[in-house]
Amino acid sequence: MRLSKILTASLLLAAACYKPTYSSDEDAGKAFRCYATDNPACPAGLVCCVGELCGDALIDPVTNGPVKDNSGIPLEGSCVPPRAPSDMTLTPTAYWDFGVKGSYYTGLVNDPLLSGKDPDTGKWRCARKLEPNDMPGQEVGLGSQIPVDPNPTPGTAYEICPDESAPDLVDVDVFKFKLPTPTKVMVRVTYKVSYGDLDVALFRMAKDDSGVDRPQRVVADLTAVDNGCLEAPNLPAPGPYYVVVRGTNSPEKPATYTMNNYNIRVYGVSTPAGDSCVAKKDGGI
Repeated sequence: MRLSKILTASLLLAAACYKPTYSSDEDAGKAFRCYATDNPACPAGLVCCVGELCGDALIDPVTNGPVKDNSGIPLEGSCVPPRAPSDMTLTPTAYWDFGVKGSYYTGLVNDPLLSGKDPDTGKWRCARKLEPNDMPGQEVGLGSQIPVDPNPTPGTAYEICPDESAPDLVDVDVFKFKLPTPTKVMVRVTYKVSYGDLDVALFRMAKDDSGVDRPQRVVADLTAVDNGCLEAPNLPAPGPYYVVVRGTNSPEKPATYTMNNYNIRVYGVSTPAGDSCVAKKDGGI
């Protein structure tokens, strides 16, 4: 009997002292994984987040199930401390809605050498050509008549990388064009994904319920492979239209965005059977 009491007391003491710890370091990829619909989704004091979306924002209000990506897979989040109240200033990454990215690059990663100072020259590595160009009114103008059926060229070189004055601010490049007549439009972005995955999307402006112009996504390429391509058949004239290039984050590192050098071409195609995006093995939208 005495032995039984001792064992029982030992077990109760062990249970009382057991205080498991959970990592919440999402940028290191060590945070406890979660779905917002789990009950509870996270240990006490933590909340389930995917990027800036947290808690109830990850629950579909129609089905009460988890929000899903473009492949129909529920978004898996990380258990992290509650986010600080967000700044109500609209950021470029929030303004241009690319949709939910369904695939991420998982291969060998090379440094694009686009942040920090060059040890030899002491200069900031990112050239920041024609910046800022993140929002309407700041965009790089491509004119009111893009070239039609042009000879293939490497395109114009740009880079996605931060300014020295704000090294943690995410960079976005925006290009604007108009059309004289309805036109099939192609956008080609060339880059090596191992140096940083890039997404590209085409937007037009549409008025929201309050009568304010907001960007409406026409087509996007969110694939995690070399190069990006958009094909938009018979775009109505005149526009304007906006091509937006951005770096990407990931569920494992939602606060870290990729950087890279890239070349871009935006042009028209005179016949429906003309130039076209080559189908990618992992799809595209």
